[in-house]
Amino acid sequence: MWADPAPRSQSNGGLKDWPCGAGLTDVFEDVPTTTLSPGVQTVLFTETIAHTGSPYRIAFTYESDTRYDSYVLFDHIPHNEVGATPKVHAVNVTIPNVACTAEARCALQLIQVMTDKFTEPCPPSELPNSCGQIGFAYFSCANVIIDGDIPPSSLDPFYASYLGGGPSPYR
Repeated sequence: MWADPAPRSQSNGGLKDWPCGAGLTDVFEDVPTTTLSPGVQTVLFTETIAHTGSPYRIAFTYESDTRYDSYVLFDHIPHNEVGATPKVHAVNVTIPNVACTAEARCALQLIQVMTDKFTEPCPPSELPNSCGQIGFAYFSCANVIIDGDIPPSSLDPFYASYLGGGPSPYR
């Protein structure tokens, strides 16, 4: 679950429902909002149940919770096997240079796929179905304001992955 930016809900319950947890889809009012700047930012999330080898994905959306697959900030973030749960992970991601006001309804999505529960790879198209088995993924969303320069609708789709040879995401 997100720690920073602040999650839409502090509850661990219902985190297995796509795209943001039970009852949290398209919730942009009366929940915490975090202001971010464009560029490299360190985000924090908490793992409460250890799932050995289970990677994470961080994505961005605007206007609704329907664009996460088009704007993947960092995919295949390796699971940190060090330490006991609950544990906080710190990951560096590049926040796009967009002007996300409250009206733009921007959010970051965090997914952890429980790869310790199955043997076949989980293609991105199966994430909404928890990789074919309800409960095999956790979802958390955080509403954000980004003080960038361009409208979010100007963004071209993008995808960044740890498997693409980038630097270690862990601080």
